[in-house]
Amino acid sequence: MLISQAYAQTAPTGTGGMDIMSLLPLILMFVLLYFLLLRPQMRRTKEQYPWVGAMFLWNLNFAILRARSGQPRHEQASFGILNADGSPRPSFLAIQEYLAQLR
Repeated sequence: MLISQAYAQTAPTGTGGMDIMSLLPLILMFVLLYFLLLRPQMRRTKEQYPWVGAMFLWNLNFAILRARSGQPRHEQASFGILNADGSPRPSFLAIQEYLAQLR
């Protein structure tokens, strides 16, 4: 009984909030992740595909997908580089020409 009272009396009092030292391992983990994994991969991508920085092509066939689902005039269809029937738009030809110049 006396021992449990002694431990209770010497228990540290909390500051009531989160300590910066408790966040340090998490911050260190994100810094290491960035410098060991993400940054080298971004550098490799920039070297292999220099045009990706200027233009990010996400989904090139929006018009075809929207036409199949019955929504040929959907707002996403205007972002495609192909028409709903599969014929190329001027943007497709421009990308094709640009890639030919890179080679």
